[in-house]
Amino acid sequence: MLDGVSTIIRKYGGDPDEIFAIFFKDDISHKNPDDLISCSAYLRLLEHCSSSLKCPFFGLEVSKLQAISVFGTLAILIHAATTVREALEYLVKFQTFHAPSASITLEDTGNGYIEFTTISRLPGLSHKRQAIEQGHGLIVKIITELLGAPFRPAYLRIAAAKPGNDLAPIREHFGCDLYYDQEISAIAIPADVMKHTLSTQNDFIAGLVNEHMEKIGIVDHLPVEEKVDKLIISMLPLGRCTLDMCAWQLGSSPRTLQMKLAERGLEFSTLLARRRALLAADYLRDTRMPISEIASALGYADQSSFTRAFASWTGGSPAAFRRGSAAAQADPDAN
Repeated sequence: MLDGVSTIIRKYGGDPDEIFAIFFKDDISHKNPDDLISCSAYLRLLEHCSSSLKCPFFGLEVSKLQAISVFGTLAILIHAATTVREALEYLVKFQTFHAPSASITLEDTGNGYIEFTTISRLPGLSHKRQAIEQGHGLIVKIITELLGAPFRPAYLRIAAAKPGNDLAPIREHFGCDLYYDQEISAIAIPADVMKHTLSTQNDFIAGLVNEHMEKIGIVDHLPVEEKVDKLIISMLPLGRCTLDMCAWQLGSSPRTLQMKLAERGLEFSTLLARRRALLAADYLRDTRMPISEIASALGYADQSSFTRAFASWTGGSPAAFRRGSAAAQADPDAN
């Protein structure tokens, strides 16, 4: 994603629109930082900005502006983890949602450190320093956020040539030894840091989001409307069920997803309303959940919003529908 890139381009006197036009063909704009883009184009963009804007550590500058939220739904799972290690294991498990062109692992070095390693799977693009330093910067920021205190790696390995520039800025930022010209890129994390228990842990949320993301990974063979419907079902309780989020999870842009649905005579809003109506009927008929909880489970901000939507679908209220369903179940022969 382009989050933070435009700001750094402007900081060094560049024009984001002009630079983006060189690398992206789908009308990507600095006004839409959440748009999905080609990984290879993004890596080339960072290198171009570094050289053309004379900013030797452009990728690192971008990472300073980024937050854990760039990982989308995965950020919720990272925060809900029990320990730093579990949070990073979630990142390894679901990294293809964020960086499908990279292979990420956790490796025990045997000397008291765990290496968070990254290897690019893009031919000819595995040694792009700007992207590597950006990635290192973002992971260190995530660990700092999880710890609630400053974090310094034991050392960094960087699978790129050592720059000819003064290394003081990057040494000062990371505060550790740097090793360039490595076969893989890695962040060395002390084992005791990996065991740190997180104050934000939430087993219920972790289980819910983990299940949601696992479901997403098995829907590739389905028609687009079924993919979207499954996403709607799993994302509604999270309160994040939007066209943009569904497109992000499917590796698409909102515009492309809209076009694919339109080709089948559908709209996202229609699919969302239909699934909400079906789930609402199930909840009201088959459970004793309070209506306020049903509203929340369907992604509504409050009960009144759900009640208005339900009336638009059925012409009646949720309470009346529940009473009618209960009466029908008590006397199945009643007309």
